[in-house]
Order: sequence, then C-alpha cells, then structure tokens
Amino acid sequence: ARMSPHGDMIVSCSDDRTVRIWSVDSGQQIHVFRSASSSPNYLSLHQNNNSIAVAMNSGSVRVYDVRNKKLQQHYTLHDDTTCVSWHPCANYLLSSGRDGKLRIVDVMEGRPLYTLSGHSDAIFSCKFSADGEYFASGGADKRIMVWKTNFLMSEN
Repeated sequence: ARMSPHGDMIVSCSDDRTVRIWSVDSGQQIHVFRSASSSPNYLSLHQNNNSIAVAMNSGSVRVYDVRNKKLQQHYTLHDDTTCVSWHPCANYLLSSGRDGKLRIVDVMEGRPLYTLSGHSDAIFSCKFSADGEYFASGGADKRIMVWKTNFLMSEN
C-alpha cells in the first residue's frame, strides 16, 4: 500500500486482482480497479500528479488516472513485472521483471524507450532516486546495481 503525497488517500493492491483507493479520513473505499486476468505485484503513486503505476504478474504495467478513475496506459514489458517506479519528473516509468530486465517507458509519448540488462536472474525491486539522477535495482542474483540516468536527459 502507498499513501498519497497529501495524505488524503491510500492505494493498495491485492491478489484478488484489484487496486483499491481508500479515503484516509473516512476509511471508506473510494474506487476499485479490477483486472480480469492478472494480479498486481506492486504499485507506485506519483508524488506530483494523480497517476498510479501498477506492475502486473501478467508482465504488463498499467497506469491509472486517480481523478477520472480510468486506465490511461497499458504496456506489456516483461513475462512477470515485479516492480515499478516513477521518475520524479513524471515523464518516465521504470519497471523490473522476472526476465532479468529493466525497462524504461516514456509515459508522455506512450512508448518503451530502453531495455537494460545487467542482472543474471529475476529483478525484484527498482527505484528512482528522489532527484531522478540515479536508480537502483536488486534481484535474485544477490546484486544491487546503481544506474545513472544521464541517458534520459538526451530524450528531453
């Protein structure tokens, strides 16, 4: 589960194939996003906007708009997507998968940009730094890797 930057809602994901938005004040469910075929593994709520990125066990990454409660974007990136992280500028999403790959998506253009290799086994976590200049990944190969994001700056 993740708390929103303003502290007014909590977003959770579950093996029942749902992503739920909860009101902190009332404790009531505000909305539920359902998947017909796969379960969410992880979610990331962007700090400066109202988008939720969800890593699905089907290999997809889904981006939901909290305000209009709709699916904005859908990408098939891995066999099983394990983690997802927003870049602080909100233009990019980083995902990791059991396939041992990291993928970066340009959300503004709606297309995958990069596939990165370096791990020799499944990657279970990935996270952009607060300033967006680096990201880290950790996997079943018992390695933590730190990556510089200067290659993203050439995309702007």
